[in-house]
Order: sequence, then C-alpha cells, then structure tokens
Amino acid sequence: MDSDEAVLVLRKHNGELEDTSDTLLDSLRPYKGIYKAHFSEIVKALYFAAPLLNTKKVDSDLVHTIWDLTRTARLWTEGPREPMFHGVDFISDADKETLARWISEIESITLYLLRGFEDWEAIDRLAEEINQHDSILNPDWLVAPLMKSLEYHLEHESEGGFGEDEEILCNALTKIGAPALPAVPLLQRVATSTAFPEAKSAAENAIAALTGFGADGG
Repeated sequence: MDSDEAVLVLRKHNGELEDTSDTLLDSLRPYKGIYKAHFSEIVKALYFAAPLLNTKKVDSDLVHTIWDLTRTARLWTEGPREPMFHGVDFISDADKETLARWISEIESITLYLLRGFEDWEAIDRLAEEINQHDSILNPDWLVAPLMKSLEYHLEHESEGGFGEDEEILCNALTKIGAPALPAVPLLQRVATSTAFPEAKSAAENAIAALTGFGADGG
C-alpha cells in the first residue's frame, strides 16, 4: 500500500466514494455490527498515509476525512436508537465499548502524526490491541514498525526507558507469528541486553515461538 491507496481506503470508509458497501459507516447505519476488518484497514491506511500527516504541509482534506469518519461513527452510535436510521437492532453496550476504543485509537494515531511523530511512533500502541484484543487482522505490516519501536526502547533504556514497553512489543511480535520471524535477531539482542527481567522473559518466549514457526516451515 502507498499513500495514495491509503487515502482511498480512508475516503471509502468515510463514504466519499461511489461504493460505500463494506465500510465502517455502512455497518453502523443501519446497524449490522462492528468488524475487525474495518478497523484493521483504517489503522493500516493511517500508517501508510503518514507522510501526508506528519509534515508541515498537512493534507487538510485527509484530516477532514479522518475527523468526519470518527465523528460520524461516534454520533451514529451514541443513541438513542432511531428505527428509521438504525433498523431493528442497535449497537450493544459491548460493541459500543469496542467501537469507542477503536475510535480513540484512530484519533490518537492521527494526532501523533499531526504532531510530527514518525509513523512507527504513532502506531506502536497497536501492540496492546494485538495483545489484549486480537483486533488487527493480517498484522504482518506491523512487524517493521514494531521492530523500530522495540529497538528504540532498548537503545534508550539508560534514559529512563520502561521495561513494560519492551515486554508489550515482544508479546505483540509473538502474537503476529510467522511474519515476525525477521524480528528474531532483535529479540535476541533484547534477551541478552535488556535490564528488565520481564522484557528478557518476553523476548525469550518470542524467540522460542517464532523459531518454532521457522522450523515448521511457517
């Protein structure tokens, strides 16, 4: 995916293209459910659209698309149910909580990019989404940015780094599975160099899991 393709994905989910089926907003009104595939597509698109957002010459149309998307998703699900718009069913409390978390992640990533952070810095919090909620489908694109984040934390331990961050990233790479095999050399550095026992243990577990994938041929 390149930045142009990423913009089209975001515009699609905001209902700006002719085909508005199978999008986040389409699934909310009338309510059909919330889908990990939609969230996964949107956060991946934000990552690849980063060059248009973490620059001094920001693409204002893109910012409008993202903000319109999250604002509309929030408004359409805050209630009360309107039968004309929402259909027979309406979003459950559990789905509303999940959607609120997804919207928060989308907005946070966007704000980090608008503040000038690197793409990998803006999305490294998705490691927790992988670990706690398993909400990112086909997360192989996350391997490289999560590796950058893990390397950064390892190299800056002496400046007040947190072992919890390294542990979270190691666990996320483990959850990604076989596509994360290129991370093994970095994980070996973490296992031998980190000052944090929890991070060391997480790195060792990740190495064992990932090299197991390699031995099995994937």
